[in-house]
Amino acid sequence: MPQFEQFDTFVSQMFWLVVIFVIFYVLSSRILIPRIQRQIEVRTDQISRDLIAADSAKQAAQACEQRADSIRKEAQEQVAQRLAEQHAKLESRRNEQSAVLQKEFAERRAEHSSSLQTQFDALMEKSDQEAQALSKLIFNRIASET
Repeated sequence: MPQFEQFDTFVSQMFWLVVIFVIFYVLSSRILIPRIQRQIEVRTDQISRDLIAADSAKQAAQACEQRADSIRKEAQEQVAQRLAEQHAKLESRRNEQSAVLQKEFAERRAEHSSSLQTQFDALMEKSDQEAQALSKLIFNRIASET
């Protein structure tokens, strides 16, 4: 039977399969797998160093951010203080200048007021004189016509 004649070749194929498998297994376990494991260890170490560096950089960035925040707050406080001082100075200068201007205005008003009063009085006196002269003139005309 031809089916059973293949048994001889089957045994030889099995033998070579086992031999090649053993060779691949030995090569893999002795050469390939250790190399792969070393690469994995190197990459794991590199990743852990990178994570440590990233963590330290993150902490440094947070420290810088806190420092920047404190500097910004100090600057804002200084600016607010300086603005308040300048506002107070300007307010006092404005009040001083306002007082000076009010005093000057009052003086000029008094001068003009007395000058105007004098002129008004002179005008009224002149008006009274003209009214008297006119009434005399009218009285004389009426008297002469009668």
